Amino acid sequence: MTGRRAGGVPVGHVARQAWAARGLLATAVVVLALVTFLAAAAPRLLDRAATDEVRAAVGAEGSALVVTTREDGDSVQGPDLGTADALTGTARLLATNLPDAVGDVVAPPVAALVGPELRAGTVLRQGAAASTPVLLRFAYLATTGRSGPGDVTDPEAGAVTWESGAAPSTALEPPDPSAPGPVPIEVGLSAEVADALGVQVGDTLEVEDLDGGPLDVRVVGVFRAVDPSDPVWRPAPTAVEPQVLGGRAARIGVTALTSALSVPAARAAVPADRTTTSYTLDVVPAALDAASSDEVARAVRALVASPSTLGLPGPPPAVSTRLDRLLDEARDRTAATTAQSAVVASGVVATALLVLVLSSSLLVRRRATVLAHQRALGATLPALARAAAAEALVLLVLGGGVGLVLAALVVPGPVPWAWVLPPLVLAALVPPVLTARTAAHTDAPPPARGARPGTALRRPLAEVTVVLLAAGALATLRGRGAASAADDLGADLVVVLAPALVAAAVAVLLLRLLPPLARWWRAAAARMRGPVPLVAAARTPVAVVPVLALVLATALLTVVLSLQTTVRAGQEAGSWTAVGGDVRLDAAPDPGLPEDLLDDLAAEPGVTAAAARVVDGTQVLGGGVDETARLVAIDADAEARLLARSPVGDAPGLAVLAAAPGAGADGATAVPALVAGVPADATGLHVAWQGDSVPLDVVGAAPALPLGDEAAPVTVVVDRAALAAALGRPVAATDAWLTGPGAAQAVTDLPDGVTATVRTAWLADVRVAPTAATFSHVLRAAAAVLAVLGVLVVVLAAAAGAPARRRALVQLRVLGLPRRVGARVVLAELVGPVLVPALAGIGTGIALSAAVVVPLGLQSLTHQAVAPALVLPWWVLASVLGLAGAVAGVVAVERPRAGNERLSEVMRSG
Repeated sequence: MTGRRAGGVPVGHVARQAWAARGLLATAVVVLALVTFLAAAAPRLLDRAATDEVRAAVGAEGSALVVTTREDGDSVQGPDLGTADALTGTARLLATNLPDAVGDVVAPPVAALVGPELRAGTVLRQGAAASTPVLLRFAYLATTGRSGPGDVTDPEAGAVTWESGAAPSTALEPPDPSAPGPVPIEVGLSAEVADALGVQVGDTLEVEDLDGGPLDVRVVGVFRAVDPSDPVWRPAPTAVEPQVLGGRAARIGVTALTSALSVPAARAAVPADRTTTSYTLDVVPAALDAASSDEVARAVRALVASPSTLGLPGPPPAVSTRLDRLLDEARDRTAATTAQSAVVASGVVATALLVLVLSSSLLVRRRATVLAHQRALGATLPALARAAAAEALVLLVLGGGVGLVLAALVVPGPVPWAWVLPPLVLAALVPPVLTARTAAHTDAPPPARGARPGTALRRPLAEVTVVLLAAGALATLRGRGAASAADDLGADLVVVLAPALVAAAVAVLLLRLLPPLARWWRAAAARMRGPVPLVAAARTPVAVVPVLALVLATALLTVVLSLQTTVRAGQEAGSWTAVGGDVRLDAAPDPGLPEDLLDDLAAEPGVTAAAARVVDGTQVLGGGVDETARLVAIDADAEARLLARSPVGDAPGLAVLAAAPGAGADGATAVPALVAGVPADATGLHVAWQGDSVPLDVVGAAPALPLGDEAAPVTVVVDRAALAAALGRPVAATDAWLTGPGAAQAVTDLPDGVTATVRTAWLADVRVAPTAATFSHVLRAAAAVLAVLGVLVVVLAAAAGAPARRRALVQLRVLGLPRRVGARVVLAELVGPVLVPALAGIGTGIALSAAVVVPLGLQSLTHQAVAPALVLPWWVLASVLGLAGAVAGVVAVERPRAGNERLSEVMRSG
């Protein structure tokens, strides 16, 4: 050691020590790599999921920003009002005046001038009743992209191709009010609309104005939309495809398209206050990210509240959109997933730090003699701590570097130092602190160590602190929910660490119970036959750090596995609640679902079908009750059979709905009904719907039916056939549910206007949603890391006692213990300190899972109204099998073998 600085440690000596302990140091590098990988990858996954969630949300219907104006009745009509130039000029002004936060995420406006519904004769077409009334609108549509305004009737705009005829081209400059007869209006129709109306180029449409007078509407062209889903058609969807309109009677809605030249004539044919001008700005999902979503939502809310800030000419505009609400809901789901992942990741990091403490303590214990020698040669405690810190820094660089590289390969992105640095800093502090503490005790005389006042109170105070902190953290988590900590994880670190703290508190209590349990085991072993129980019981250790680490690892692994199974089971249950069966069919109220289709589906082998008409906005009156309600006219018997064959469960009371109707208070036929949301003592109730008043005979409370959305405050459930009998006319179904192995195949060929939702497809979409998929990845990664950490704890704890066990086995061999019995001694000595904490950890994990399943807000992932029911998988016990396998591996390595017992050790032992 010549040439070294006084009180220092030679660099060469530090390097030789590191090489001698390369196995333990390699273990530390592996743990650091795992922790760094999880700390770096999880936030990136969450950030990516947050952005994907926001983008998926704004892709939903209704996210577009729609600015509408409606002129008052005093406005002067003329060719200068509502012309193409006026519309596109206002659209460009709107795009300029938008707040930057909104303007950066929306596409150029689509300008639309849409007139009122006008009578246009009747139509006879497949799928519609004979002589179905037609309601026609005039519309002018134009895009306002960077290349300038684009009239959708212009073939160069790329929105339509003209199959026959051409775009309307006759300009009215200006219209002559004194001219006899109506003003001619040239329009273009889509091929689908022309087919429905039975017209072609050159025909004149029989259109009436609002006063019943005739209009001269001439079809000059028939077009086909290049892309029917193009946002340019959103303000007037019936310009592409006729649609069945709601109401008491069936009606067909169509739109006749005008051009920049013919729009003044169409504009002059209707009152100014019945024409709506709108500017639709579609959101560009790729322009949004999670970081900007909050600012965009605030800016949108400000626009909706004060649309005059847009500075548009003419009547005051109105702004309508669901964009702010969709962004808020997406951010709420992301916040919930972030908090859920933080709870899991923090527990993994805490367990990993305990493994590093165990590894460092084992390393320092092996170096105790060397540390005492260095202290005797004058090495100071700061110098020894610096040497240990230098060694730890190298390990941090290696392990942290490997973890960061792996995280970058799996999830590219910037390094989240706020997540990565804390565990690395704590890991860097452990080796120097343990080294300085061990070195300080090597040269202190025994009286000095025992004379320090307050030493006996340190452990009880620490234990009480951990227990109280765990109780407070768990109570706060259950009271506030995990999502409350999502905005500031650092400030709410104690709440996030609640499961890990509870597991640590259980481990602390277990450490108090283990010494008396070990004494009882020794007394019991003394009464047993054979040397194995007695020898193993005499040497059973009670080590603090291994017990803490094992309880944490097994408890958190149990929680992770339970959460994973619970989420998947909740998503499965949520799919049944949302869809209502294996398949759900939906149709417009008029004409509704064809009865022959329902009969054919019910006749399919292995398929159970039930139909219903679901009507929102009906009124329940009588007995002091005047409420807006949801009317559900269901096929009661079929629905009861369907629910009995699905996991949704039975709906009590459905059987009584099919009973014969009784007489109402006024002698009219009363329909048996299940009612929810009205006083139980209300009498004389009746439901008003489609101009009829139907008396109700309340026979029970309305059950929670799987209708796919939230239950209405007031719900009335009746039998569809009973309602039809009371009304004296058929009640068409709007919804139908199918269950059975052939349900999905039975709906492969459906008529127009009927849509099918397949439960398995719904479930697959939910599971691959950004937040759900990310949380699943985090759980799988956490489970793998915790399993590895648990095995490392067993190996390190066994390695700590390996030298003493080897000496004891040699001594027992001298005393005549057979070699084969030595392996059983090693197994008996190791299995107890592993299985007891592991079983305690599993029990703790089960209790923790039940305690946190509600506050974690897992319904954001399962799409259920409430938190999913806890599901405990049987494979939580696999952690015990894995640890037992690790113990078996240690025994296989340590068991005595012929030829590996040194004669010198045998002689010294003797």
